[in-house]
Amino acid sequence: MYQPSKLWTTTATLNDFVNDCAQLIGSSPSSTIESLSPNSSQRPIYHFPLLTNQLCGHLQEELFQFVQWSMKNNKSLHLDRLGVNLEIDLRLTEFVKEVLHPIALNIIAKLNIPSLIDITSDQLELTAFVVKNKLQTKGIGKYFDRNRRYCPWAEYSDSSVVTLNINLVDDCEGGEICFPDQKIKFKHNRPGFAISHLGNEKHSINPLLPSTTNDKPEATYLILWLHTPNKNGETTHPQKSKKKTSVQKDRGHTKKKNQKIQKRR
Repeated sequence: MYQPSKLWTTTATLNDFVNDCAQLIGSSPSSTIESLSPNSSQRPIYHFPLLTNQLCGHLQEELFQFVQWSMKNNKSLHLDRLGVNLEIDLRLTEFVKEVLHPIALNIIAKLNIPSLIDITSDQLELTAFVVKNKLQTKGIGKYFDRNRRYCPWAEYSDSSVVTLNINLVDDCEGGEICFPDQKIKFKHNRPGFAISHLGNEKHSINPLLPSTTNDKPEATYLILWLHTPNKNGETTHPQKSKKKTSVQKDRGHTKKKNQKIQKRR
């Protein structure tokens, strides 16, 4: 079982995280929260600072240690599609509950989202996970575009009431987040900055592009899903979904195909 750094369980450090992040928005949200949607939109999309650069760095380091541990212990990872859950995989439960959940609820309360007027903060739980967008120039299939560039996130929606997508790394070329219904295409590349949108808002992320300074770029996003519990009182999590992923479906299809070939022989 993975053992995270003690940094995430120190009460004083967790309190510092909350206070430092709260100062990014401050008492004047209108000066720091940028609206990406048309003024008349009932489905607002916002861009704003949410996490400090220091906290982004700590999360990146913890993720790196987890990847190294997983490789050493032959654990399979799907950072590009399913992600790594902060509570289940990284075991950062205190950090999620004491830092990320209050921060997320605080910023949502400051945003003007008409559909959330009747939803109170105690009705929203939090699922936090990390995903990566990376450059991969070889391959074919549903995870590649026409130029054979890796593109795992075609148009989709989330199992959340509200989603906060937080960029954790420095500038990368490409990787724009798109909202086709509102004709929005935005370069989401500032560390610690978040994009908020309703969970059922269709969106996609463009593949990354090589640059003169980085021929193998990787973008890392911390995704926060604010959602209501399901009927069994359990939280939604992409890794625990009963639905088969596209990779599992592909493997199942290949297995059946091979079985048919063997029967013919």
